[in-house]
Amino acid sequence: MRSHDKRIYRPIYRWEDLPELPPLKAQETYALDFKSQHNSDPSEHAKDMAAFANAYGGALLVGVAEKADNYERCLLALSDATTVAKDYEDSARNLLAPRPHVDPVVVSFPGDDQKAVVAVNVAPFAGQLVGARIA
Repeated sequence: MRSHDKRIYRPIYRWEDLPELPPLKAQETYALDFKSQHNSDPSEHAKDMAAFANAYGGALLVGVAEKADNYERCLLALSDATTVAKDYEDSARNLLAPRPHVDPVVVSFPGDDQKAVVAVNVAPFAGQLVGARIA
């Protein structure tokens, strides 16, 4: 696959791994989904993670808002980001079967370590479909 292929999953672990801000364009793709705020519904988390696991893998970025043809970062308080990461971890453990590799990571903002985004990295799951139980 070419490096600009929208299906390529690249895990996000550090601030430098995030898509660059405008004027460079970063859009949602098959392997990247933006969530401006945390939705506390575990079923929604499970459905999003199962979709990535059943395709090419992907990263959900919580604290990033989609704009018309780009995005903006809506930083979360560090304590909120920690809660978001735990919520996704719990949803993966309790509502996905078989369970794919899901790695929620709090990515701190370099200029203020009390602000962050959450990258929920979901590896592709080969061999069978991952189901999401709706709670």
